[in-house]
Amino acid sequence: MPITLRANKGSALTHTELDENFNTLDTAVDLVQSNLTTIAITLNRFDYIANANQSVFNGPDINSQTMYFDINTTQVYMNGLLLRNSNDYVLTASSNTVTLQLSVAVDTEISITSLSVS
Repeated sequence: MPITLRANKGSALTHTELDENFNTLDTAVDLVQSNLTTIAITLNRFDYIANANQSVFNGPDINSQTMYFDINTTQVYMNGLLLRNSNDYVLTASSNTVTLQLSVAVDTEISITSLSVS
């Protein structure tokens, strides 16, 4: 049954019309919920400690996790500060590589985060 709108009716809705509206909404919500799929979003984090004059980061991090990322959801941090894509670094998805525009000093912390959806 379609929802009755006060603006269309021109007067206040009756209790019966309100009940029918809520029943119609409940049915619609049940239909939407039955068609939902569960999605898991994971935040992946990879931490590196730079060698002297290092600018390329890929492969296993300090926790032995091999870096992978979604190029659209990746953020790169240097010593906790968010860097800007293209200005400060370039991502190469085919090799899961982060290349900084400038080399960094030894012991600089580089963290890469990326979301993955499953």
